[in-house]
Amino acid sequence: MKKVRAVSFKKKDFSNLSKDDHASLLKRYLLWLYKTTKDACDKIDRKFTQLEIDRQIEKILEKSVDACDPVLKQALVLQLGEWKAYIIGKEADAERLKFDSNGQLDPHYAFLCLKKEAVERLILMHFGPKGLNQIKDLCEEASIMRILEDTRSTR
Repeated sequence: MKKVRAVSFKKKDFSNLSKDDHASLLKRYLLWLYKTTKDACDKIDRKFTQLEIDRQIEKILEKSVDACDPVLKQALVLQLGEWKAYIIGKEADAERLKFDSNGQLDPHYAFLCLKKEAVERLILMHFGPKGLNQIKDLCEEASIMRILEDTRSTR
């Protein structure tokens, strides 16, 4: 039986990546970091944005329901009540995710925001404003595609 010679690698042996390959790996990792961190922040922040729209819908619905004939109006008032309860629940959930019980910014949320800023700074450092805009555009496009591909029919 032949003896297998152990191969020893030194740190410098792994630096055979080309400059372009190295930049590509950096960019992909920073893209992944940005996307996952932004998604985590957006999961919280979007509830507040949704509340703005939900309240506008509520105002429009109130006017529309008021203009209906009395029989239909009676049934629609119940639906409107459910909509208002939905908004109240969403607001409580949003507040709980972003703020602690003392009304201070939740440390988890604050850390996510700081992490996103740090990743943005690193993208700027390595790839400049154009690279940051490209990554932001890719993430926005991916978010929109997820929305368009979502087949759930929830509020």
